[in-house]
Formats: sequence, structure tokens, C-alpha cells
Amino acid sequence: NKLILRPQINYTHSASTQNNDYLFRRDTVLINDGYQRQRSLQEEIGASMRAIYNHKFAKPGRALTMRANIKFSNTSKTDSTYAWDRKIESALVDQHTLSANNALSYSLRTSFVEPIYGKNHFIETVLSLSGSNRNSVKNQYTMDPLLGEYQYDSVFSNELSNNMYTEQLELNYRWVSEKIDLTAGARVLATQTYSKTYYGGILARDTLYNRFNWSPNVRFRYKFGKKEFARINYRGRVSEPSIQQMEPVRNNSDAMNETVGNLGLNPAFNHNIYAMYSRFNQEKFSSIMTGMHANITQDALVNNTIYDQTGKRYLQTVNAEIIPWNLGVHFMSNTPFYKKMFQFHSRTAVSYNQRVAYVLREKKADYIAQMIESN
Repeated sequence: NKLILRPQINYTHSASTQNNDYLFRRDTVLINDGYQRQRSLQEEIGASMRAIYNHKFAKPGRALTMRANIKFSNTSKTDSTYAWDRKIESALVDQHTLSANNALSYSLRTSFVEPIYGKNHFIETVLSLSGSNRNSVKNQYTMDPLLGEYQYDSVFSNELSNNMYTEQLELNYRWVSEKIDLTAGARVLATQTYSKTYYGGILARDTLYNRFNWSPNVRFRYKFGKKEFARINYRGRVSEPSIQQMEPVRNNSDAMNETVGNLGLNPAFNHNIYAMYSRFNQEKFSSIMTGMHANITQDALVNNTIYDQTGKRYLQTVNAEIIPWNLGVHFMSNTPFYKKMFQFHSRTAVSYNQRVAYVLREKKADYIAQMIESN
């Protein structure tokens, strides 16, 4: 039996000031000219505990491993933003924001390995359960030019409550011999996300997302000799969109950039393949390694950027209609010379990739606002 406990506590205090000047022209016509100052003060305290328990049974090869994690964090932040438009000689943004966030996450992973035939064949079963609870409160105060003081802004003040739970079951077969090490299996993943958004203390959105995905994985290693082997790995991985990408709280803290959520996002599925060959000559201290990799992502999460006629940018995450991918090969060699006192090292690599993003320009601000309201 083996038990490992790893506690951790952290405290962070940070302050920052950022100044930006922006200028937007269309041909020779000045559309937008101004500057923005942002100040931020943040304090965070957190703690975590990781526990690992391992038990080996009397039967050779049979083993039980359990991993548990729990993490807590509490963050408070004060922001002030002032943006001035030189063209119309008026303040675009003059506000203070007080925000607080607390998060609790926990997980339990249990792995059981059972030999099924001799000493070379094994079955591994993995059950993982995890959850997270997150709450954030944002109180925003905007300068009222008539009163000359900051007033509570119920439009951009909000509260977000989010709970996410994940269940994962994984089954792997492993064959180990003098020359071969093979692992093949698959995992199924279920996710439930509950989210509530409040504006001005009024419930604006109550949502529930249920996702179910599965992905395969294969790992193969062949040993030609003591210092020579080849390896092939394939892994399918599901990437869930974040809550911020799907349902961000409203934010106008940047005069020229605004983030927009997308409730219709699907999870992305990534195919990753890697193959390599390596050989090391212990007598000559020379070595070579060559390999290739390929990566393909279905429903990739990419940026959708829309600019209005003043140059303001709206950012959103969308699922790509075109599949992004990349492919590459590389070769490395290391050769000693002059009594092995010097070494000649070379590396050659070639890669090709296709990336996807969407950009739309010169749209009217009221048209963009209508699109945001209709999700």
C-alpha cells in the first residue's frame, strides 16, 4: 500500500495599469480617435489537496490506484476604465467595477488493472467522476455626467452561477512482451452543465446542457533492440466549449473590444496521430530519430470577428465549417567526431497546416446589437 498527500496553499496580489491609443481611418476620413486607461487590482487566495492511493494485490499484475483532488479559490478584483473620444470630445466609458469569484472543484479517478492471460495481457478499467461549482458577482458603477458621481449600472452588473459534473468510463487492453507494448481502448464521457445568469438581481437565463461523447485511443511500441524502437500513438479527444465561450456575462469594460457568447456551440473532436523511429548506437554515441504527426479537428472552436463601422471589434467563438488540420515530418541526427569530443547535430522538419477563422467588416452597430439579442 502507498498513500501520497500533497497539500498546497497560495496567495496572489497584483496591480496593473494599461494605456491604449486607438485611431481608425477609412481612406482619408477619420472615423475614430481616442485613448483608454485601465487600472486593475486583484487579490486571490486558494488551497488544494491531492491524494494518491495505490494497492498491489498478491496476484502479480493486479493493482488498484485511486486519485482524488479538491481545489478552492476565492478572487476579488477592482477595475476602473476611462475611455475618451478625441473626435467628439466626450467620454465613451467611465466606470468602476467590483467583482468577486469563488470556485470549488473536485475529482476522483479509480483505476483497476487485472491480468487476463499469463503475465503479458491486462485489462484496465478506469472510472472518473468530477465536478465544479463556480459563482461570480460583478457590480458595475458608471459615471452620471449630470450628477457628477458613479451610479449603479443594472444592465452590466450581473451574477453567474455555474455547476458542471462529468462522468467518464474508460476500458483499455494492454499486451506487454519483450518486443511489443500495445494498448488499445476507448472512453465514454457524459457532462452536465447547469448555469444561471442574473442581471440587476433578476434571473435572465437558466440553462442546462447535456453532452455525451466517446473517443478511442491506441498506443503501440515495438522494440527492435536495446536502443532501437518504433512507436505509433493515436488519440481521440473531445474538447468541450467553456462557459465563457457559450454564455459570458455582459462586459463593456473595453471601448473597442466586446466578447459575445454562443449558446449553439458543439464540442470539438480532435484526431491526433504520431509515429516515430529512434536508434542509438552506444559504442559510437551516435543517434537518429525520425517521425511524423497529423492532427485533424472536427467542429473546431475558432474565432468569429465582426467589426462595426467605427472599428470596434466583437469576438465570438464558433464551430468551423472547414476542418483545420496539420501534417508534419521531422528527422534528427547526432554524430560525434574527433575522439567523441565534438558532436554534429542536425534537425530537418517540414510541416503544412490549414487554419480557419471568420472575419466580417463594416457592419452597422445596431445590426450587430440585433444579432446579439437574438443569440
